[in-house]
Amino acid sequence: MLVRGRLRVRLLPPPVLTSLRSQRPHCPLRLHPNGLAVYLPAERAKQRAASLRADGVPLVGVARLRRDKAERDLIEAEARLIQLRHAGAENKPEMKEEFEDAIRVMKDCELMVDVMADELQKSVCVLLIYT
Repeated sequence: MLVRGRLRVRLLPPPVLTSLRSQRPHCPLRLHPNGLAVYLPAERAKQRAASLRADGVPLVGVARLRRDKAERDLIEAEARLIQLRHAGAENKPEMKEEFEDAIRVMKDCELMVDVMADELQKSVCVLLIYT
């Protein structure tokens, strides 16, 4: 916040950033195509936690959103399967295929929840090591 005097702001094109000196020595610079510059920690193991998507969203946040979506999809698949069971789809030949599809979708959703939870866990573990 400027209280008195003049403020000069210099905007530089993204290719120039690689030649500028950083306050953080030996930190690799990741330059996204849209111009977002991210200084990553020097240690390779910690770089994943500090990584940002090109729009500035942390990859940990992305993993959390994917896990939440997978959980919502699983809840919807379970609800559909319960509906079909109450309608007696297991014993009706005309609904047998729809019932089997619902079981397949629920198993796929369970697998996706497990995969996304593992991805989030890896991201959070790396983030805890970083902080």
